[in-house]
Amino acid sequence: MNEKRMFSKAVEVFKSEGKFIPGIVDLLVRGTGATEESQFDHLSDLDLSVIVKEVSANVLKKVSGVYNKIKEDFPYKLSITVVSQKEYISNYHHHGIKPLTYSYSLPSTSKSLLGNLILQRNALSSHDFKLDTVANMSYLIHDLRQRRIKLNPKEQEHCHEFLAHITKRAKHFIRNALFLHTGQLKEEIDIAAYNEYFNNYEPLLPDLIRSCRQSLRQGNDLLPLMDQLIDKLERLQAIVQERLSFLFSVHPIYIPLVECAIEKDQKFLLIVRPSNSYAGGLLSFPGGKVDYLDQQKPFAILQAAVRREVEEELGLILIDSLEYVTSSYFSISGRHYLDTIFHCVINHTSLSINPNPQEVEDYMWLSRDEIFDHKLSPPWLKEYIKLI
Repeated sequence: MNEKRMFSKAVEVFKSEGKFIPGIVDLLVRGTGATEESQFDHLSDLDLSVIVKEVSANVLKKVSGVYNKIKEDFPYKLSITVVSQKEYISNYHHHGIKPLTYSYSLPSTSKSLLGNLILQRNALSSHDFKLDTVANMSYLIHDLRQRRIKLNPKEQEHCHEFLAHITKRAKHFIRNALFLHTGQLKEEIDIAAYNEYFNNYEPLLPDLIRSCRQSLRQGNDLLPLMDQLIDKLERLQAIVQERLSFLFSVHPIYIPLVECAIEKDQKFLLIVRPSNSYAGGLLSFPGGKVDYLDQQKPFAILQAAVRREVEEELGLILIDSLEYVTSSYFSISGRHYLDTIFHCVINHTSLSINPNPQEVEDYMWLSRDEIFDHKLSPPWLKEYIKLI
């Protein structure tokens, strides 16, 4: 019997036996295999759901019998999720870790075998949806850690299955992390977006996933890769939760920004932001967000952020002192920002400028009068210059 026929027969058994489960509402085939066009293609396991009026010991006993019946002729990984009808229609119920797919419309990715359950869930609010996604990411890390602790390293087959599971979940995990930053959930990992948001922290994570897949095919030593992948996913989850901490508070959380007025011979180094960024096409001091790495330093966090941003944007390594000028507040799309301005007079720093084209469209040295007269000078820049 070929693989595709094995999957089809398993579903036939699930349907024929499952309809006798007490209080049955419906039986579902979940995920990629749910659509007729792709049914059972590219599947490494079979995910099934039993929806009942109420979950009871009698129900679970019957489901266990159905599971054993399917496994008699099905050598692949099999999971059957049992859930009450009330829980199933809840906005906060998930099958797996694909929030956009499973939160908005389960029927689009679930094939009903009995035809009794045609449910369309109401979409979560943007805020609740993001909270739910972060919670699911946290749960996944906890689940992987618990499974790893219980894993027997001598059981190679179980190690192989577990690494395959982690690798599959890692892809969904990264897609969720990118969704929280971009608002888009794509079928494959968007490498360009990953590099933009996470490359400074976990640059090798997508490569590690590919290495895991290769090791699964070649049968290499799996445990080191397994532990490394879980560690990196946990690190990514911590970064996401740190960045999105404002989701968990009913009070405004200020996202800290820094800028630096770099002065040499009574002229200031100004940049023009790319047109697709905030205040794009206008003059500004170099600077940006206080990042996760800056917060690892025990003191002078804002100053560390200034030096890092100037180096990233212009290639300048500032060694001269930084002086505080002022701070200001603004809000964009419901997010609150606190911007701190520093002043640096160049005495010892080498002025070898190498602008990053992704962050700097152009740069120039301007005097105070030239800044006030320049057509690209925004009002807030002029106010900052008055205070220096």
